Amino acid sequence: MLSHLEPYLLMPSALTPTALLQRADQIAATVTINTLTGPVRVRHTPLYDAWLLPWEPDAVTTLHAHDGSYGAYVALSGTFRETVASESGIRERLVLTGEKVAFRPGYTHRLTTSAPALSLHLFSPPRPSGPCAVAPASAPALASL
Repeated sequence: MLSHLEPYLLMPSALTPTALLQRADQIAATVTINTLTGPVRVRHTPLYDAWLLPWEPDAVTTLHAHDGSYGAYVALSGTFRETVASESGIRERLVLTGEKVAFRPGYTHRLTTSAPALSLHLFSPPRPSGPCAVAPASAPALASL
């Protein structure tokens, strides 16, 4: 029997998608939308990171997998087209302003937008490199996963 509690017994190593969505709601309620020139980390804890991502017209990410991390994102402004790849095939959907998406490790997707937009992304556990890079559709997008 332990004479003291180990730190890993006091805190989980990652938050569930549901917990991330709850935090996304709390953070989104406090965000003031200013002019951003790139990703901005708005929260950093041992359990999760939260990032604001500004999107230029016709921006796109690469098709990328969220290996080892739970996550969630919220469309704060604008409309996103999400392409999701899974074992059952490829599907596309629109994510409108105010909509939230949560995912588990292994989730593979690409986001695009045709107009300026802003999104909030949460990752648990925190990712060392931050969110996926967003690039104009005419340039190759680089994933920083």
